[in-house]
Amino acid sequence: MDLPEGVRQFVECWLSAVPRGYRAHFDANAAGGEQRQPVVGRMQAACVTPRQREVSHVFVPGVRQDSPVPERLLPFVLGFFAIAATLLGWAFLAASPIANESRTISLPSVPASSVRSVAYAVPEGGRDVLYVRSIDGGKPRAIASFAVPYGFDSFRAHGMASPTGDTVAVISVIDPLAGKGQLTFVHLADEARMETVTEIDAQGPLAWSAHGTHLATTHTAAATDGSRVDVTIVQVDASTGETAALAEFDSVFQAVPVGYSIDGARLFVVVIDQSGSTLFAVRQDGEAERVASLATGRTRDWSLSPDGSRLAYVEFTTSGRRGYAGRTLVVATGSIIPSEGTGNEYGATWRPGSPIPDFGGPGGTIRLSDPSLANQYVFPSSWAPDGSTMVATIYSAASDRGVTPSESLELVTTTSRERLADQAGARFFGWVVNLD
Repeated sequence: MDLPEGVRQFVECWLSAVPRGYRAHFDANAAGGEQRQPVVGRMQAACVTPRQREVSHVFVPGVRQDSPVPERLLPFVLGFFAIAATLLGWAFLAASPIANESRTISLPSVPASSVRSVAYAVPEGGRDVLYVRSIDGGKPRAIASFAVPYGFDSFRAHGMASPTGDTVAVISVIDPLAGKGQLTFVHLADEARMETVTEIDAQGPLAWSAHGTHLATTHTAAATDGSRVDVTIVQVDASTGETAALAEFDSVFQAVPVGYSIDGARLFVVVIDQSGSTLFAVRQDGEAERVASLATGRTRDWSLSPDGSRLAYVEFTTSGRRGYAGRTLVVATGSIIPSEGTGNEYGATWRPGSPIPDFGGPGGTIRLSDPSLANQYVFPSSWAPDGSTMVATIYSAASDRGVTPSESLELVTTTSRERLADQAGARFFGWVVNLD
């Protein structure tokens, strides 16, 4: 088969890089050193073509989602990547202290075609009403509602759908002055509710395990140093509602659970303190292991890849013209891959099947293509499991700096944009199974 020049060079690069990667890996093991860590980063950097660096995914109107590989060659290239990724994964993870201990992992199987509905909440009459709506048409269905404290309209309920798409975990505010919230599991099929722990942060993060059996959130208390806090990572069993304090991070600025390893044995937590941003892996026995340093300063918008192998995030920067720059951490090696963006980037998400995250913002890989919309930018939330549709917030900056930018939560595809809800203030909770 005659391959285009760019593809041929890329394939040759990987074929030559894989043996080098193995040699570096085993030589380092024999010497008892840690030279294997930068191998993946070097191989990726070496095999990225100029054409790939120019690629950007642009949303409507006039959408372009360019691919560096001709369509007829995608099966060949994807097959090659699958083999290369398997070999590299075995080489690095076999000796990695954060590799999954269980080599046979069975995850719940949910066809992507059955997860084409969105769960979201809108404010109505002093309550947040949870709706489920199919993106293929149909009337939104109200599932549950949660009270919003009077006079505290900004303290809204927020939530996250389970990986299986049949349950939504919701944190609603019960004490706005103390910043306390209650966690409720809502089962979509029968609209049953299970109310659980109340001693959690009202605006705390949520992170589900890949099996959907448990999730993590936080309880924050003031530290002796007034500028810092003590954060307890709380793990909740999704079937029983039982809770346990999994780990504690004292005297920090922030500690955020961002997701579990694919086998659920470890919870990844980003900790921000005086040394910067650091990723930890917390075992089920509560032992916290330092994985890698993300930055010497603050980070935000963390997004763990579905297989738990990479963490996309945005770093606050002070150099050049960028204040917010996208980064990707390879968990097994500690290598950090900078994005190719030149402007500010906000938000990160993973396109199904892609090893590279999408970043939003004026300088991200997801942008509006209409020149007349230069004052608007995309903040991505999540792709549908079939990769056809993304939920994102479109921000419109006002020319007057004293005016708050407007925002619109939308369903976006390569050809269309549609508001997720007619009501203002909608909040996206996740992709869920079709109820009709």
